[in-house]
Amino acid sequence: MGDKCEECSTTIKSADTVLRCAGICKGIFHIKCISVGNKELQSINSTKNARWFCDNCIIYLPICLDLVAKFNEFKQAINTQFDDFKKIIEAKNDKLKINAPSYSDVVKDVVVVKPKSKQNNATTKEDICKNVKPASLEVGIVQIQNIKDGGVVIRCKNKEDSLKIKEAAEKKLKKKYNIKVPELINPCIKIIGIDEEMDENELRSCILKQNSCVQHDNVHLSIKVLKKMKTKCMSIVELDPWSYDEVLKEGRLSIGWSVCRVFEYVNVFRCFKCAGFDHMAKDCVSDIKCLKCTASDHSVDVCESDSWLCQNCVRANTSLKLNLKTDHSPYDTSCPCFARKISAQKRRINFDVGSV
Repeated sequence: MGDKCEECSTTIKSADTVLRCAGICKGIFHIKCISVGNKELQSINSTKNARWFCDNCIIYLPICLDLVAKFNEFKQAINTQFDDFKKIIEAKNDKLKINAPSYSDVVKDVVVVKPKSKQNNATTKEDICKNVKPASLEVGIVQIQNIKDGGVVIRCKNKEDSLKIKEAAEKKLKKKYNIKVPELINPCIKIIGIDEEMDENELRSCILKQNSCVQHDNVHLSIKVLKKMKTKCMSIVELDPWSYDEVLKEGRLSIGWSVCRVFEYVNVFRCFKCAGFDHMAKDCVSDIKCLKCTASDHSVDVCESDSWLCQNCVRANTSLKLNLKTDHSPYDTSCPCFARKISAQKRRINFDVGSV
């Protein structure tokens, strides 16, 4: 059935001249039924943004216009508040950037003391306290932290203090302990989408010759991994800090005829059996067989649990008295324990572009 005129209720024919109401009803009217002449119709059609309202809808027009005006005022107020809030956040971020030490600054101020024979952390700490006197060395200690295998990390206020602690500890404890100030390692990138099969030397040559972001006198580029995936190849490449920063800014590298995407790569060493950290599956002592519910009597393939339970976060909650969420996979990138491991690994990496 065709449309009908809202005024006379007769069917609209193709030859009829009509107007559609721009109001709520959206009704169609014969112009003869609403007393609109050809001149008025021509004026409405030729005037930009001109609208016609029927008698019923025009009653509500002032109300609608008032609502639109109030909405625009509200929108403007929200935008103003949002801009103010954005400025506050940016100011706080700038303050954090100024005050926060870089990863390399944190690591440079650390001394690692590890016993050569098996013993607990308390014994190591006791030996250090007896033989090294910070006051006589005139150094400031920020933190003493236990690490695995009975070791201790001493965090100092600056690089000079950490070297003084290292020198004093070596004089008294060298026979019994390995003492060192950790060296920072170079950052790595992950390259995906390499179309052509090539060896490590060819890949290195392509990267250096085809990309201006790594063409400088002090460039360091080492291929750590080159692996064939299903259809293309991927690679892990170690770079000097300056090249690393420039490559990530570009977001891609030209390699042969391929334009390959690049990402930050931070290696976290973990067990494929229990999903724990800092050991291999062959050395794993955990009795966990199911990575989903942490049970020891079945594998994840036959697990009937509806939810995940991250054993790393469960273990951290127990041993460190934390309150981490545990309802996720241990391989979830948002896992708090995984995030802590990533942060710890980043503290060993030199991101300082000024060091090149």
